[in-house]
Amino acid sequence: MEQQRSLSGSSQSPRSLSSQPYLSVFVTDPVKLGNGVQAYISYRIITKTNNPECQGPEKIVSRCYSDFVWLRDRLFEKYKGIFIPPLPEKSAEDEKVMLLGFVALNGSV
Repeated sequence: MEQQRSLSGSSQSPRSLSSQPYLSVFVTDPVKLGNGVQAYISYRIITKTNNPECQGPEKIVSRCYSDFVWLRDRLFEKYKGIFIPPLPEKSAEDEKVMLLGFVALNGSV
């Protein structure tokens, strides 16, 4: 299951969309790493863009839940007055679905 959020999201023709800057974010491949209390879920994050200010059209990184906590905290500090939804409770079973929703809601920030 993948969620994608595109910044360009409009009803423009495909030809005009290709000239518009966009950013797509995919959260995929949750993998449990470690054992016992040291266990955590790692996610593959793929970003795609045509923005010339970015270094390349695609980046792939791995992140864990605490990285999303850090990101939300930074967004909250930087965009005071704008609603930044809270992260869902950390649950290994539901963690991927919850983070996908957070990324989809914040893809335009």
